[in-house]
Amino acid sequence: MRLAIESSNSCYLYVINSEIYTNGTFGKPFLIFPALAEEDSRVQSGLLVDIPDQAEELPYFVINPKKDNYSGELLTIILSPKPLTNLKTDSDGKMKTLETLSDLKELRNDFER
Repeated sequence: MRLAIESSNSCYLYVINSEIYTNGTFGKPFLIFPALAEEDSRVQSGLLVDIPDQAEELPYFVINPKKDNYSGELLTIILSPKPLTNLKTDSDGKMKTLETLSDLKELRNDFER
């Protein structure tokens, strides 16, 4: 799987991935762009952002289900006029500040500042 995202305005881009399970629940969210929450995620208007970058050794994601009841992937793409300051990740990209994707509502505070 590969993504190519282009914005008509300069902004900050965040892509969060979570597994979907057959019982309707979601796995732990992972930040896949930027690689770490502390990295600059600014993108320029009109420029295509490849995720992962074509220069990467594997320029695509390999989907490896972690549970038997796996049914798919949920990608959340956020384009923000300001950087999100409430995102925190561990060294593996797991979101420390999101237990579930419904916690994304908490990030709305960043948009309102």
